[in-house]
Amino acid sequence: MMESMELFESSKDICFESLFNLFKVNFLWVDAKGYVLGCNKEILDFFNMTDVNDIIGKHHLEFSSQSLWETTQEVIKTGNSITAEEILTKENGEAVYFLSMKSPIKAKDGK
Repeated sequence: MMESMELFESSKDICFESLFNLFKVNFLWVDAKGYVLGCNKEILDFFNMTDVNDIIGKHHLEFSSQSLWETTQEVIKTGNSITAEEILTKENGEAVYFLSMKSPIKAKDGK
């Protein structure tokens, strides 16, 4: 049984990355300070990036807007999920309207 758990633990990153790339929605996760920990291919395509390392470690405000960051902060602060219509103006001036669903990802201890 222990070998199965160790295998599961070691494969989590690969499994989650593969799973997130199956969805044709923009998906990223940040730490409590707003720095990107990971994303799926849709996010990379949306921001015309080719490598996940182009976005990992960047702060939310480096590629997003103040209003999007504020809703993310609310999720981090309250621990509650949010669904909201949001607007992001890309570098080329194009305004993109989308339905954003943000939820906290918590550790086993609930934090």
